[in-house]
Amino acid sequence: MPSSSSSSSSSSSSMLMLSLFLLLLLSFFAPFSSAAYNVTYDTRSLIIDGHRKLLISAAIHYPRSVPAMWPGLVQLAKQGGVDVIETYVFWNGHQLSLTMYDLVKFCKIVQQAGMYMILRIGPFVAAEWNFGGVPVWLHYVPGTVFRTDSEPFKVENEYGFYESAYGEGGKRYALWAANMAVFQNTGVPWIMCQQFDLPLLWFKTFGASDPHRPPEDVAFSVARFFQKGGSLQNYYMYHGGTNFGRTSGGPFITTSYDYDAPIDEYGLARCPKWGHLKELHRSIKLCEHVLLNGEPISVSLGPSQEADVYEDSSGACAAFIANMDDKNDKTVVFRNTSYYLPAWSVSILPDCKNVVFNTAKVGSQTSVVEMTPTDLLPSTASPSKDLKGLQWNVFQEKAGIWGDADFTKNGLVDHINTTKDTTDYLWYTTSLLVDETEEFFRNGTNPVLVVESKGHAMHFHQSEASSLQLMFPFSASASGNGTVSSFKFRSPISLKAGKNEIALLSMTVGLQNAGAFYEWVGAGPTSVRILGMKRGTVDLSNSTWTYKIGLQGEHLRIYDTDSLNSVNWVSTSEPPKHQPLTWYKAVVDSPPGQDPVGLDMIHMGKGLAWLNGNEIGSFGDPVGTCGSYTAGKCHDPNSVSMVEKVCLNKNDCQVELSQENFDMDLCPGLVKKLAVEVKEILIEESNVQPVNSPVTVCGDIHGQFHDLMKLFQTGGHVPETNYIFMVNCVKWFTDSMMNAKEVWNANAWRYCTDVFDYLTLSAIIDGTVLCVHGGLSPDIRTIDQIRVIERNCEIPHEGPFCDLMWSDPEDIETWAVSPRGAGWLFGSRVTSEFNHINKLDLVCRAHQLVQEGLKYMFQDKGLVTVWSAPNYCYRCGNVASILSFNENMEREVKFFTETEENNQMRGPRTGVPYFL
Repeated sequence: MPSSSSSSSSSSSSMLMLSLFLLLLLSFFAPFSSAAYNVTYDTRSLIIDGHRKLLISAAIHYPRSVPAMWPGLVQLAKQGGVDVIETYVFWNGHQLSLTMYDLVKFCKIVQQAGMYMILRIGPFVAAEWNFGGVPVWLHYVPGTVFRTDSEPFKVENEYGFYESAYGEGGKRYALWAANMAVFQNTGVPWIMCQQFDLPLLWFKTFGASDPHRPPEDVAFSVARFFQKGGSLQNYYMYHGGTNFGRTSGGPFITTSYDYDAPIDEYGLARCPKWGHLKELHRSIKLCEHVLLNGEPISVSLGPSQEADVYEDSSGACAAFIANMDDKNDKTVVFRNTSYYLPAWSVSILPDCKNVVFNTAKVGSQTSVVEMTPTDLLPSTASPSKDLKGLQWNVFQEKAGIWGDADFTKNGLVDHINTTKDTTDYLWYTTSLLVDETEEFFRNGTNPVLVVESKGHAMHFHQSEASSLQLMFPFSASASGNGTVSSFKFRSPISLKAGKNEIALLSMTVGLQNAGAFYEWVGAGPTSVRILGMKRGTVDLSNSTWTYKIGLQGEHLRIYDTDSLNSVNWVSTSEPPKHQPLTWYKAVVDSPPGQDPVGLDMIHMGKGLAWLNGNEIGSFGDPVGTCGSYTAGKCHDPNSVSMVEKVCLNKNDCQVELSQENFDMDLCPGLVKKLAVEVKEILIEESNVQPVNSPVTVCGDIHGQFHDLMKLFQTGGHVPETNYIFMVNCVKWFTDSMMNAKEVWNANAWRYCTDVFDYLTLSAIIDGTVLCVHGGLSPDIRTIDQIRVIERNCEIPHEGPFCDLMWSDPEDIETWAVSPRGAGWLFGSRVTSEFNHINKLDLVCRAHQLVQEGLKYMFQDKGLVTVWSAPNYCYRCGNVASILSFNENMEREVKFFTETEENNQMRGPRTGVPYFL
């Protein structure tokens, strides 16, 4: 992801700004007017016409808003204290049509507003944009491998930790890109950076909650950046906008790219965020001269409080006073004056005396945008104007092969390789002969269809034969999600004796937009089997399949005003519901007034929408299928009515578990109630839980209950002793929670595992010792970045959340691919740099068996592995340890061995090093 901040790097005689992390962001600055400006830089800032500049930049992507909005967006950003507009150049968007996006017009609007521009020319952009902004056809140019030293593919963006995945080719590629940039002699700086710093917020995937980052937290991060010497900061995004048409990437990125940005999707100022940041920018600008010309001095004011003071040769002074404690307000003394600091805040003193702004004190106007539901009204110019109510025209797609098949082939083909991204849809059809002697005809059971797919979604259709035609009534559907695109679909099917036709409609929901070798990810079914046949499992994967690319309505372009009559539309005042493969058309007038208008597609499944022939976006069912809710075997009689009352017509909802709502306890069990209450407490905790010493740190216990009791005997009992558990506490061992599932039932186990999804990600002891389960992430450079990870979900398969849980230290210098298949291997330089940047003495982690119970890694001993499960798996023969910190943060290691109860279950000891 693009970052919210960027600082200048070391100077050289060339016009290149190069950080130690070779990740390209190719940028240039447009001047205020047609006159040329001399732009250079040094280690402190950009220098424009001989004057140092402190710059605030705002990301506004021109394809994500209509051209009529551009002047207003730029002016609103300028009014908010922004100096620079930043945008990508979206190559595949311009490939569709040379006139589709007027980049030159957008640049001129920025220039006319008297602002600078950062132009990120790609060609790879990521940005949750379809295929990362690269045209799909480039993948099929012979010899092309994206993002390495492949001759057809050059220039980069956000290369960062992906470089290691490409080996030596990645290194050569980064060096080539840097040299290429310098020798272009453009006369403006080029920027290469790792992009570690925080985005303004985050994007939204189908089914996820709306992202929100409070203005106080955004302001805190920006103020801290300038406090520590930053001079050029960019908001990603300042206006997110809309992913029109099929431009959403992901997969499963929503059409809305609102981003909870200071300017919302409709071009309106989101207050108080916009106003609060405006005041922040004004306050920082008051300090500009001394910030860029003075030498900083850092002063400690407490365990989590500090001041950074800038003074120049003229005697001017500016100070930033920060309270990094995210729980407690503090009063500090700075230069013989007391200053009150709310928790997690920065105060700005342009004269080192008077506070003009505190990031936690929001004084700007608050506004609420209310979307008023309005029914679509029939157009007064419509031929059906005499009819009462809105008339819909409906066209039903034929399931399966329409027209002539595109091709027939044995086996399943990749969806993206076949469609080349010309459509979201690809039909896979085959047939199956069923003998009338099959056992399921007599015993009343149904065979089971099992489909495994790389993603992203699928409809399954099965034929009903008649003497006149072959029809495919809709049978079932399945999809991946924003975390895991692949899925496994399993459903009973009704087969008849003789020939059965099966049709699968594979669908993409935005193509992969980032990651190493992301162009090879692919989509579509990889296995199709039918279970429960007389001959066992029938594998159709290598059968003869017939293929058709796209839908008939797409082929006929029935969304164009000139092609509306190419099919027979059926008029109705009540359009069909819950019926896939249906086109809907209506002629309406615009709602009165000039307010922004949104089209609510909440009750629709996966599909596309057009307005006057323009594809305005794709949409998808957030979670599940409408009408799919069913009550379980154990529920209160009020549960269905309560869900309908609270949740109907909403994206998400919460039903309070209370005696008033559910007065009959048909499912006795305090575990469920306790789990719900615990989750409510945990969700309020920080991702980086602050802990005061003294405290004892524990590693994995892996469900060895009796050994946990011995751990308490060794270290002290609760509440007299405080503990941090960096643990995997569930395993399939005797007396573990997994065993409890077998003893009682799955519900108790499920409630507890749900609670685990809400546990905090890390803890920090007295601001100097970070505790995590696994390790570090190439996506995380600062502890602040951990704080904004959305954690109330299962651990994803990749990304910073996954890395914190799965990464391991290794005797290397930087990064390497982990053989675990998740997380990374990281080395000594990564650890020392992370500790230095975050002012840490130590990183404590668990996750990896060490026979000696505790092991310091690397020469500087900046990381330690603590293991607290003795004789792991009852056979590894290892000792266990806990690591205690006293009030002075002095360390004491305590070792212990397994209990007698576990010793009795000892298996043969293994000499194989533990890894998985």
